[in-house]
Amino acid sequence: MSDIAGQDIRVHRGHPDKAITEVRDWLVGVSKTLGVPGGMEIGQRYMRFANDLPRICERLKRHPKNLTFADFFETVDLWLEVET
Repeated sequence: MSDIAGQDIRVHRGHPDKAITEVRDWLVGVSKTLGVPGGMEIGQRYMRFANDLPRICERLKRHPKNLTFADFFETVDLWLEVET
């Protein structure tokens, strides 16, 4: 999402945290959605999710590297139920 045909909307220099912030800021600007957490918070939440993913997958009898999009979506949904 941060790269269109090789042209970055904003430079992130390969830093995931910067890419998250740039994409978040762009999406908020385009959608005019209010109350969206900042890029740093989104990045921290993603790291918590990534750390919890193996444990969630173990419970679901799935492997984190073999998740389909639907499996991943379900995993995120389950994680959000506990986190929020």
